[in-house]
Amino acid sequence: MGFKRIIRFQNDFEQGQEKPVNSTLETSDSSKNDTLKVEQLERIWRPESPLECRIDPRSFEGEWIEHKPTTMHQKRIMRIYQDAKGEGRLHAFTCMTIYPSVKDGKLVYQKGLPVVTGFSQRDWEKMLKEFNPSRNSRQMTLTEYMCKILFIIQKLVKSGYEIEAAWEMVCDASQKIGHYRNSYNAKDDFGPKGSRNVCGFYDLGNIGKLIATDPWKRDSGFWVVGDYDPDYFPVVDLRYKYYYNKWLDAGFYFSVGMLAMD
Repeated sequence: MGFKRIIRFQNDFEQGQEKPVNSTLETSDSSKNDTLKVEQLERIWRPESPLECRIDPRSFEGEWIEHKPTTMHQKRIMRIYQDAKGEGRLHAFTCMTIYPSVKDGKLVYQKGLPVVTGFSQRDWEKMLKEFNPSRNSRQMTLTEYMCKILFIIQKLVKSGYEIEAAWEMVCDASQKIGHYRNSYNAKDDFGPKGSRNVCGFYDLGNIGKLIATDPWKRDSGFWVVGDYDPDYFPVVDLRYKYYYNKWLDAGFYFSVGMLAMD
């Protein structure tokens, strides 16, 4: 599929950061029963790191989110988003734009550091929770992760990609935006943190992601999403579902835990 690019890129796209908002909710009689598009913030969001990004999926709107999915991966991400939206479970959250490294048992988010793997789900869950308890740091959930991916699609469209191309790149041909074995200038090993900027996000692909099940789901376990091989595992692929009783303490040598915060 051909890609139509616009030469001029928006600054906020390149930085990948959402500006803090302090807005007052205004509703008319005709919109009171509609899904809220803007919610009055109790406090202004101030990032503690330039590598943070704020995502509010309740504000997703436009033709790009009305896209009719055509593939298995596109249908899955849209279903997860629409189910959460229909149940009123979408919420704003903060994530990091690079993957974590680990030093002395603590998470470190810094460009240029190597990928560190081999930790168990229990290890990642603990380190993510301890990263910043005052902001409810935690392991990113399935719905939060898919909303993060939708946010990237939105940014691609805003930068000039056609809607169908943006969806295809992220959901079905991830080697075009991440570091995979058949990506341009691919390496034989994991790339260093902060590689391959896409919409202000880095390290897409490169390694699998450990994420939690949504808290309202009754089943236990956790997911491994994506991997370094786009022929089978693009960035939205739910590669595995592991259950705590068997895999909680197993070392994962191809994945890292994903962080979310309030």
